[in-house]
Amino acid sequence: MQKPEIEIKGLKGEFIIFFDDQVTLYKAITLLEEKLSSNKDFFKDTVFKEIKAKNLSENDKDIIARFLKEHHDIELPKQTQDTKIEDGVGRKKEIFKEESPSHFSEKGSQQTKFVFETLRSGTLVDFDGHVVVIGDVNPGARVQATGNVIILGNLRGTVHAGANGNKETFVFAERLLPIQLRISNSIAILSEKDKSVEEPLIASIKDDNIVIESCLTRR
Repeated sequence: MQKPEIEIKGLKGEFIIFFDDQVTLYKAITLLEEKLSSNKDFFKDTVFKEIKAKNLSENDKDIIARFLKEHHDIELPKQTQDTKIEDGVGRKKEIFKEESPSHFSEKGSQQTKFVFETLRSGTLVDFDGHVVVIGDVNPGARVQATGNVIILGNLRGTVHAGANGNKETFVFAERLLPIQLRISNSIAILSEKDKSVEEPLIASIKDDNIVIESCLTRR
């Protein structure tokens, strides 16, 4: 019998979420949305204790925890002190940090906006903080953030990270094909080689220029 991709099991009054070993972050959130949406009354006012998945990093689990809080008002214990993304070779780059530079807000911390849908032409997401889109950004759609922009899908529209001038931000996408990509005051022009890459790419500023690198080979 084939193991299900997602299981939610109760243990001593608390629920634990189990994912298949091969599940990706995008797939995990999609499965959770389907599971919770079809059982809204059953999971109402329940306590979720933990996420178990061999293929998901602590950063992935923290993103899932934030998604559960944002969309279903479900609290999970904090997965990490500072949420980070692995670049595939052991180095880490900060995405969400509890204490961020003070110019982001009066309290010195950045918020995160989750968008659980594909952004279609004419849609604008403009947020003072980080933006995570769980879906595609289609041509004609635009995402602007003072923090980092993370697209768990295809980026074919326009994106602007560090819109307040912050050069330490970055743009990540599972497939990077933007009409326009900006970080702070810099604009990237993707080469045909970049557009042909069918794997996650991350764009950041180095020496005042936007550099686009593969998350699997970046050093």
